[in-house]
Amino acid sequence: MESRLSGILLHITSLPGPFGIGDLGPSAYDFVNFLSRSGQRLWSILPVNEILVHEDACPYCPASAFAGNPLLISPEALVKSGLLKADDLESYPQVRDGFVEIEKVIEGKSTLLRKAFANFCYSAGDEDRRAFECFKNGTDWLPEYVHYAQQRAITFDVYQKKPELGSKPQEKPFAEDDFVSFTQYIFFQQWKVLREYANAQGIFLAGDISFYVSLDSSDVRGQPHLFGIDPATGMMTTESGAPPDEFQRKGQFWRTPIYNWPVHAEDGFKWWRMRIAANTRLYDTFRLDHFRGFESFWSIPTGSNSPKDGHFMKGPGKPFLDAIKECAGDAQMFVEDLGFITEEVNALREMSDLPGMSVLQLAFNGPGVHPYLPYNCIPDCVMYTSTHDLSPMSGWYNDLDGKKKTKVQDYVGVPITHENVHWEFNRLALASVAKWVLIPVQDLLGLGGEARLNIPGMRSENHILWRLSNMKGLEEIGQPLVKLTKTYGRWSECGLEATGI
Repeated sequence: MESRLSGILLHITSLPGPFGIGDLGPSAYDFVNFLSRSGQRLWSILPVNEILVHEDACPYCPASAFAGNPLLISPEALVKSGLLKADDLESYPQVRDGFVEIEKVIEGKSTLLRKAFANFCYSAGDEDRRAFECFKNGTDWLPEYVHYAQQRAITFDVYQKKPELGSKPQEKPFAEDDFVSFTQYIFFQQWKVLREYANAQGIFLAGDISFYVSLDSSDVRGQPHLFGIDPATGMMTTESGAPPDEFQRKGQFWRTPIYNWPVHAEDGFKWWRMRIAANTRLYDTFRLDHFRGFESFWSIPTGSNSPKDGHFMKGPGKPFLDAIKECAGDAQMFVEDLGFITEEVNALREMSDLPGMSVLQLAFNGPGVHPYLPYNCIPDCVMYTSTHDLSPMSGWYNDLDGKKKTKVQDYVGVPITHENVHWEFNRLALASVAKWVLIPVQDLLGLGGEARLNIPGMRSENHILWRLSNMKGLEEIGQPLVKLTKTYGRWSECGLEATGI
């Protein structure tokens, strides 16, 4: 974190586009161009692992710690590569702007992916076939994932139907079960091209690694001994969650299995080391979610009526962090250290030399002087205005009572309304001593509670499903963003070599 950098938090699914979900197509490249023009150097993204609809399509409860989300594959890129024809896209279901209609997206994209796979089977050249075989044979986690994808029976599953290969003879046929591998091959191929393009524009991809995985994930089904699972029943013995904190006063149920940390330690945390190494192939920098869980995690007896029934258990601590740092290579890791944080958690982060987070919105919660206020934060941190777990700034301010609004206005020093609060907080963040600043796109555009992505610990039909309707709003705020970025010393026209990461 040697340079003062800033960037924008915008999940891939929240990009605009004609297919009902943001993907790795033209809008992603348009957004990279916007970041470059506006002097931003970081594109912050939520986890891109495969999601489960029955888990509210939540990227923090993934179907795999390794597999990419096939719904993020760009149909337009498939046309460009010759795996689809332009008229194949005409039969795609009608979808609305501004929201991910997940069932329609799965229906439409699974059909296009099966067509693309059939075309690949029929017409792929020798070089493409060798590249695909190399991906299959050289990807350690793939066999377990393919078996999982074929065995599960989940409604609205991309892999639920077998690919229809038609009657055209295949000179060099692939097995039907190669469809799962094919979607992963295409995902990582499209991702690689996008990352190379972003890096060429001086933009770094900042990823996010979820702490837990779903009970229904390929990881839990394939290696249950790594998790708190009863081997006789396959059910959780205890489950994950959080104690009461500033996010949820009653605590949180996360409904995922906890880790069997002693077993992980026996092989030097191999599964986690593989996971970190895999993420270095996706991102230039990434955040470790729920860092406090590596020091102590909240364990709730299965069947409990309240998260308050849980208790803290010791996490893997510094030996774990030392092990995964060896696999991170040149990628800068930082951590999500929000919630109920103790001196022990802070000490672990400092011993591991990992930057933490400061969130401006939270700085005005409760009495007293908060450590997230700009004059209290340390330089080696990542400052956010808000996060995907919080209401955007405009909606947050609108919901405050009069006393708290006065507190905000007294600190900022100018008249504040829900129409301008987002720009004033963007200014506070960019002006702070924090080396990195990440601003959610909702806070750039002044959007309210309607654009909130998530309420922690709660089931929601709208979970991570909001998205931009178009890029017009971003273009309109480009120049004000450039001005603030230059004013507070975060502007850079240089590429990769000058950033100091």
